[in-house]
Amino acid sequence: MNNGFHIRPAQEAKQDSTFILQAHDSAVRYLTDTVGSNQWGNQPFSTRERAVTLIKQLVIKSEEELQGDQYIRTVIAEKLSQDGRQTIKCGAATVDAVFPTYVTNVEELRAHIRSTIESKDFLYLDRLISDRNTPDNLSKGVGKALLDYCKSLTRKEGKRFLFSDCFAGPPFGLREYYQSQGFRIIGPFGVPNKHVDGTDWPGVLLCCDLMKE
Repeated sequence: MNNGFHIRPAQEAKQDSTFILQAHDSAVRYLTDTVGSNQWGNQPFSTRERAVTLIKQLVIKSEEELQGDQYIRTVIAEKLSQDGRQTIKCGAATVDAVFPTYVTNVEELRAHIRSTIESKDFLYLDRLISDRNTPDNLSKGVGKALLDYCKSLTRKEGKRFLFSDCFAGPPFGLREYYQSQGFRIIGPFGVPNKHVDGTDWPGVLLCCDLMKE
């Protein structure tokens, strides 16, 4: 158990890709209606054909338990309902063994990660999402639980570093959250926002050195 959460491998037979899409939908509603952020646009992920295909593949590939450069693991965090009668899905995460091209294409960042890429001494947290529609706010704390689990996966694979990235635009706060969880900022990057035409998506590359944890 991680902070009261049970974390297990994602399975397509348990409709986990559908849950992950629904969790993203809940985040889109929160970001647009409550925060006023264009981080992910305002279109539900469950209606985006590309997102549906991608997330389904993240689950299917994870079930294959591939190793090396093809390593990918998608996990689901669950918690018992307050009455103890149901298991509620609360969040999900995906880690893999490659840096995304939007990071490696940034010359300033390549200088920092070149030796790590060559040594393959890392995993990359590609996706971290919580469901904001859980009853009784059950998903509170699921981000930390999933981060801790992903760190344990990294150690299990004999890797030293867990990298990730996050949105650096308003409402801000994400960078500080990751820093509170042991990550340090490597540097900024910017890419066109694929969710909102004509806008930029500012981000930062993050790294957690597990030797210092």
